[in-house]
Amino acid sequence: MAVNLVNQDYDFEMVLNQIAAESKTFSSHVKGMAENLDSSYQTERAWLGTIKNDKGELIQVQLVATQDATQFVDED
Repeated sequence: MAVNLVNQDYDFEMVLNQIAAESKTFSSHVKGMAENLDSSYQTERAWLGTIKNDKGELIQVQLVATQDATQFVDED
C-alpha cells in the first residue's frame, strides 16, 4: 500500500510535509509506520532518541502514528 503524506482536508502545509520534504529518512519512517496500522493495530510508536534537559532529567522523543481518535491531539 502506498502512503500519501498529503491530506486535502488541510489548506495549510503540515509540519509533517515540511520535515518529510527535508528528510527521506523521516518520510520513510512515517510511511512505514502508516503501512503497519490497521483496525487491530491502531498505534505505532518509533523511538527517535533520548535526551536530557538542563536538570539532567531524561526525555524520550517518540514519533507516534495512530488511527485511534482518542489519542489525536489538536492541530494547533
